[in-house]
Amino acid sequence: MEDGEQEDQPEGVEQQLTSSSSPSEAVVGTEVSGPLPINHRAHQELLRRVAQNLGLPAEETVEQEDPLVDILSPKSPSSIALPLIKTIQSNYKTVWQTPASSAPTAKGVEHKYFAPSKGCEFLFCHPSPCSLVVSAVNERQRYGQQAPAPKAKEAKRLDLFGRKVYSSGGLQLRIVNQQAIFNRHNFNSWAVMGKFKDSLPQGSQQEFTALVDEGKGVAKTSLQASLDSADTAARTVPSGVVMRRSAWLQESGLPPEVQNTLQDLPFEGSGLFSDQTDARLHSLKDSRAMLKSLGMHTPATQRKPFKPEPPPQRQSQPHHRHESYRRRGRDNRRWHNNNNNNAPGQNQGQRKPQPGTKPGF
Repeated sequence: MEDGEQEDQPEGVEQQLTSSSSPSEAVVGTEVSGPLPINHRAHQELLRRVAQNLGLPAEETVEQEDPLVDILSPKSPSSIALPLIKTIQSNYKTVWQTPASSAPTAKGVEHKYFAPSKGCEFLFCHPSPCSLVVSAVNERQRYGQQAPAPKAKEAKRLDLFGRKVYSSGGLQLRIVNQQAIFNRHNFNSWAVMGKFKDSLPQGSQQEFTALVDEGKGVAKTSLQASLDSADTAARTVPSGVVMRRSAWLQESGLPPEVQNTLQDLPFEGSGLFSDQTDARLHSLKDSRAMLKSLGMHTPATQRKPFKPEPPPQRQSQPHHRHESYRRRGRDNRRWHNNNNNNAPGQNQGQRKPQPGTKPGF
């Protein structure tokens, strides 16, 4: 639609402030994978009014377009750039004084934003090292002792940096989640205000409606900003995971192409490496020879003890041999008993008299 056609149509306050997505879609966010699109023109108009209300020196920036292809799309409105407030400027200037030793989050901030621990365990603890990669590095560097980080200095430093990035991303997710909830609550509050319109004088109803629509528009824009921040935070968390994976993979000695494959496997939230890591290593061509040459052996907890099976022909031999020993023992005892009974002067007084005879005196 051309600009002239847009100007001919009457635009109310609601049409200017409403995003291209409905509020319910913005809250649920299950049908899209990224931030929801917004009405760019309405968004810029809202920023201009906010800057005027707060007395902020807003700047208009116009993107330079190729003059040869500008006829293919309508001219886009200029973008409003709002200045950073003094509190934010003071904050990042202070943190940037010690970039290497600064903590990933400010003290006390984490206690302001909470989330249920069930189902969101990854927000409160770092993923534990796992897989054959970690076992191989620990066996090589620490002689089989398990450790939470590689022993090498550079790898250990990279692992620590990855932990900082991970903690920062987790806190951002908790903050923007609370912001999104507050912004939707703000929108609902403005929507409820509409029922008081009929209670006002006729001359004030139009102004009251414009005020309510402005509040609803600000709530929608703030909700969209929360979703944009959530998308950024969601990308920050796996960045920290990849850093820690790289620290272990660099010490494993695996080929670079294998390291890149293992780094890009999904992150499930509990273990540092994906559950598919070990299976992917064993599925590689000549995986057994490669793992053996790198010193990567299956841990004892995952390997069944070796039990050699005896040859089939020897299974029945111990039984017959023991039976022959028992038979020979019975024959020997029987032979000794017979000899004792036949010896002269032995057991004569114990013989029973034959029937019909009298014992001699």
